[in-house]
Amino acid sequence: MNSTCPNCGAAVAASSRFCWRCGTDILKGDRERKSQYAVHPGESVFSFNLVTSLMPHASGDAPQAFRFALLAAVGAPILLAAVGLIAVALAAAAVAVPVLYLFYFYDANEWEDQPGLVVGLVMVLSAVLGVVSNQIMEMIVRAEGRGAFDTYSYDPSTLTSAIVGALLVVILAQVGPVVLARRPAFDDLIDGLTFGVAAGSTFAAGATLAHSWKYVATADLRVADADTVKWITSILELGLLKPLIFGAAVGLVVAAFSGVGEGPGRFSISYLKALLTSIAVVFIWLAVNGAIDGLSNGSARLIAGLAWSLVVAGYLTLRLRVVLHVALVEAAAEAAARGSSLRSANKGIGYCPECAMPLVDGANFCSSCGTSVRAHARTARKDIVNQRSAS
Repeated sequence: MNSTCPNCGAAVAASSRFCWRCGTDILKGDRERKSQYAVHPGESVFSFNLVTSLMPHASGDAPQAFRFALLAAVGAPILLAAVGLIAVALAAAAVAVPVLYLFYFYDANEWEDQPGLVVGLVMVLSAVLGVVSNQIMEMIVRAEGRGAFDTYSYDPSTLTSAIVGALLVVILAQVGPVVLARRPAFDDLIDGLTFGVAAGSTFAAGATLAHSWKYVATADLRVADADTVKWITSILELGLLKPLIFGAAVGLVVAAFSGVGEGPGRFSISYLKALLTSIAVVFIWLAVNGAIDGLSNGSARLIAGLAWSLVVAGYLTLRLRVVLHVALVEAAAEAAARGSSLRSANKGIGYCPECAMPLVDGANFCSSCGTSVRAHARTARKDIVNQRSAS
C-alpha cells in the first residue's frame, strides 16, 4: 500500500521513511531535515565532521577510511616535529590535505572522463597561484627583519596584510574551479563546492611552502633544542586549519557560482554575496591572528591563535554543510515542482551505497536512509549493483 509525500505529492511506499523524489522525512513531515544531513543522514547538518563536509562523494565505508587518513596526514607531521625533524614536518604538513584530496579524487572517480583537466586546474594551478600570492604579499607588506615564523608588533601594516591576503586567497584560488564550473560536465553545486575546497587547500599549501621555504631549505635536518609546543601548534594551523579555512571559504564561493540545480555556473547576486562574505571571513581571521601575534607572547599567543583558528574553521565547516544540504534538498524540490528529473537521479536498477537498499527508478534520495543520490559517486553505485548482480 502506497502513501503520498506531504511535500511534493509523489507516491511513496508505506514502509518508506523518506520521499524518493524530494527527500522529505515522511514520518515527521520535515522537508528541511536539519537533523539528517543529506550527504550522510546519520549526522545532523550542524556537525563538525570534516570528512562528510569536505568530501561529499565519500560513501559507504569510505568516510571511515578517510577519517583515518586525515588523522595520519595530521599526525605524521606532529610526530616528526616531536622528534625534532622540523623542516620535514613543515613540508609534510603543508601538503597533507592536498595529497589527501588527490586520493579522494581517485577514490570517488566522479570525474573519470577528464581527470587531467580536473587535477590540473584545481590542484596544480591553485598551488602555483598560492606561491604567486605569497610573493605578492612579501612585496607589498613585509616587516623588516622578520623571519618566516617570527612574531611582530601589531601596527597598521597588519590590516593591510590581512585585506590583501584575503583578496588574493579568495579571488585567485577560485580561478581553476570557476573555469571548470563553466563546463557542462562540471556544472552543479556539489562539483563546484568540491573543486573550490580542493583549490583553496592547495592554494594554502603553495603559499605555506613558499613562505617557509628558506627555513625548510636551510634548517638542520634535526633540531635538538626545538620548541616542540610552538612547532606542533604551527603545524596544526598550517597543516589542517589554514587549508580548511581557505578551502571552505573558496568552496562556498564556487558553490554559489555553480548555483542550485543544473546548468553552467554564472556570476550572480548570490555569487557576489558569497564572495564578499568569504573575503570578510578570511580578512577577519588574518587580522585577528595579527593582533594575537602582536599583543601576546609565549604560551598565551599559541593557545589564543590556535583557539581562534578553530573557531573560524568550525564556522566555515558548518556553513559549508548547510549550503550543501540545502542545495541538495532544494534542487530535488525544484525538479519535483517542475515534474522533471535531475540528471543525477537513479536510472533503472540501483542500490544505495550507504545502506545497500534498492533505489526507486528516478530517485533523488534513498527512501530508506534518506541519503542524496547526487552525493554518491557514480562508481559507488555501479559497484554495489555489480555486487548484487554477482550474488
